[in-house]
Amino acid sequence: MHELKTWPHFYRAIIVGEKTFEIRKNDRDFKVGDTLVFKEFYPKADAAHGQPAGFSGRTCTVKIKYITDWEQVAGNVVMAIEKVQ
Repeated sequence: MHELKTWPHFYRAIIVGEKTFEIRKNDRDFKVGDTLVFKEFYPKADAAHGQPAGFSGRTCTVKIKYITDWEQVAGNVVMAIEKVQ
């Protein structure tokens, strides 16, 4: 299991099913079948929504379905992800 921070607009896209992939530096030796826990993170305060900078406390769990490094910056991978209910 890998816990990863993700910014709010990416988090929302994962939650609603629009974002079905993740591009990351492969510094954790990601593998097909691994679980990723995305933790919503605000890099700066969002005064309009009363959200201070930092973690919101919301999480989303996904499984890695496929991985490739084709055409990526050295050390990066693209992972196909599927939300876990």
